[in-house]
Formats: sequence, C-alpha cells, structure tokens
Amino acid sequence: FALSRIDTLEDEQFSWPHLRQNLERLFGSIQPLPDFAFWVYDVLMWTQPLKTAFVLGVYLVALFTGRLMVTAGVVVAITLVFYGVTQERVLARMGLRCLYIDAQRQPAFADKSRTQHIERRTNESSLATLANPDTSPLYASNLPSVVGRALTGEAGANKKKGATETWADIKDKVLPVLQLQTRDTADLAEKCYNMITWKRPRATLMAIVQSGMLVLVLHCVPSMVLHRMLGLLIALNIFVLVPLQLKFPRYRRMFSLNHVLMWPFPTHAEWAIEQLAKATQPQVTMVEYPTDPADLSDPDPASTGSSSTSNQPGTMAGQPTSGTLVIRSGGHNLQFVSSTSSSASRARGNVLSVPMADIVRIRKAMDRALWVIKNYQLEVNLRSGQVLVFEHVQRRDEAFGLLAAASSDPRRLWRVPG
Repeated sequence: FALSRIDTLEDEQFSWPHLRQNLERLFGSIQPLPDFAFWVYDVLMWTQPLKTAFVLGVYLVALFTGRLMVTAGVVVAITLVFYGVTQERVLARMGLRCLYIDAQRQPAFADKSRTQHIERRTNESSLATLANPDTSPLYASNLPSVVGRALTGEAGANKKKGATETWADIKDKVLPVLQLQTRDTADLAEKCYNMITWKRPRATLMAIVQSGMLVLVLHCVPSMVLHRMLGLLIALNIFVLVPLQLKFPRYRRMFSLNHVLMWPFPTHAEWAIEQLAKATQPQVTMVEYPTDPADLSDPDPASTGSSSTSNQPGTMAGQPTSGTLVIRSGGHNLQFVSSTSSSASRARGNVLSVPMADIVRIRKAMDRALWVIKNYQLEVNLRSGQVLVFEHVQRRDEAFGLLAAASSDPRRLWRVPG
C-alpha cells in the first residue's frame, strides 16, 4: 500500500503550464472556503436576521458556558458533512454529476509512448549533466544536489549577477520546488474535498468518529501537556520529516503527516480511474465506434440516456441526464465514457474514442439561460468539421487544463476563449 504512494513523476522539468495547472487544481478544490466567506458576510451584514440572531445566540451560550472550542468543532463538523451531501445532490440534479480526467499522468495507465518519452527525457538530462552540471535542466530527482550547491555558494555565487542571471537562478532553483509543493498541496486539497463530499463514505465516517474522539481527549488533557505535545509534533516535522522530504523527494509523501492521514481518500484523478473502471466493466456490451471522424454519429438516445439535438450541420451535442463523465487521454486517443445507468441495456454505446490526430481544437464555451443559469460546455472540434459538445460539464476548466497538459502537439489550438 505504501509503495503505491511513491511519486513516479519526479523527473518532470519545471514549466509554467504545469504550475498553472496545479494552481487551478488548488483553487478548484478549495471551493468551500469562498462559500464560507459569503456565509460569514451574510451573517455579519444581517442579510437574514434570524440566521444572524441564531449564530449570535450560539456564540454567547458557548462563550459563557466555557464550551466555545467544543461548540466550534461540532459546528464545523456538521457544516462540512451537510455541505458535502448538499453538493452531491446539486450535482446529481444538474445531470452530469462530475467530470474527472486521467490525463496520462497515473502509473496505472502508463503506456509505451509515455515510457519512451520519459526515457528520452532522462537520457537528455544525463547528457546535459555530464556536459555541464551547473547549467543542466533541473528535475525533481536532483533537487537536493542543486539546492545544496545554491546554499553552499557553489555555481558562481561570488560573481555579480544581473537581472537575467538572477531570474534564471530563480527559475532553475526555486520554481521547481514551488511546482512540487503546489502539486502536493493540490492533492491534499482534492483529498479534503472528496472527504467532505463523501466519495469514500466509510473513510469519511471514520474520520468524523476519530475527530470526535480527539476532541474528547483534548478536552480531558491539561493545557500544558497539549502545548508540549504540539511542540514535539512541530519539532518532529521541522527537524526530521522535512529534511527527509528534501533528501528523498520521490518518497516525500511517505514522510508527510498530512499525506499519511489523508491516504484513505482519493484525488480527482484516482477517483476518475475508479469511475472509468466501473463504467467499462467487461460484462457491459459497448458499441464500437468507427475511427473515421466522418463516420462518427451519436448513439441512440434511448440506450444512452442522452439527447442529441443541434441546429447546425455536423454538430453532435451530448446531454447526459445522469451519471458521470470521465475523459481518459491514453496516448493517441481521447476516450469519453458516460455512465448513465447501472443497467447493461442503458449503458450500451457510452464509449466514444476520438483519435488525437483528428482533434483540431478543444474549446471552452458557456450557454446562459435567463442570464442566471450557466451551462458550462466543452467542445471538441474535429478535422471533419464536426463538433462534440458536452453540456453541463462540472470542473470544465480543470478538464481543459489537464487535456492541454496531456497534449504533445504544439500545433493544436487549446487556449481558445469561451
């Protein structure tokens, strides 16, 4: 189980798209925080007097009874539980509950093209390192040595550097570490989001029970003992775990208390793998689609649970009524899986494979109804002129970013405003 948590992507070089993708994942996973900020604003501004009066009453009772921290913990736990249940119900009513992507970045789906790409990158890095160790590209696998050279004053620290050289040092020594940290933080944020949305009900229930027991234990332990325990944890993290993470970046998640505590909960990519496995069970009969984009046609709406209506010629609009849409980038094809029902008769024809070479662009679009209801769309333009339109797509921006990161063709038009 621990070996599955080893990071196998430590050979990636720093790039702005990867850092931007990590930041998008992070901002998308902390969605409860903006909602909580708006809730606090409504309470403070007396938008709903009954709500504000209730919150004020609970606060005064907890303050004068000496149970302020316990009450705050109980309120936070109840809020997170009901927020997760509410989010799942809202997404279920909207039709397409979620959209996750396996963008060829998981070891379970590592194919031959990805292996060759990594081997080529590794060989280039080795040759560059032998030629000039100080100017070689920086990868996460050699972060400790480069950071050590920077801290000890090697690699020309005594020379007076200009703005260009200073920026090059920042890009080669600081930004790769920042990219790794943002990726780990995004993973933790996604795990927390999946925890409060009950993606793993047993694990979430166990976390609630353990949190309640921890609150009771902390309430019974003297404050001096709590302060010493907290100090020991901080010292353990700073003087033991952090050096191990820097020394062995590939195993850094195994030396992180946060990652160890959140192991039972999946990230969005791991959840996508599970949904893809459930949607492509071998006992379910799938319809074989032609490889020629000109022969692509929308399956029977009665069998897929989706409607396909469009006023423009050569446009296919898929509008699933329920289920989960998973997009998998497997090297040369994009595979769209829409699981609309557990019944085999309803699940027929829910797999559409589109060759990557036939994709001209992927566009983000949005349709407004009455200027209030937003329909987030993801359009896939093919060379034949056809457009695959997926409507009511949750996490559309994340899907767009991960698909762009998985693409190795610089000529493909990805960043089209929509």
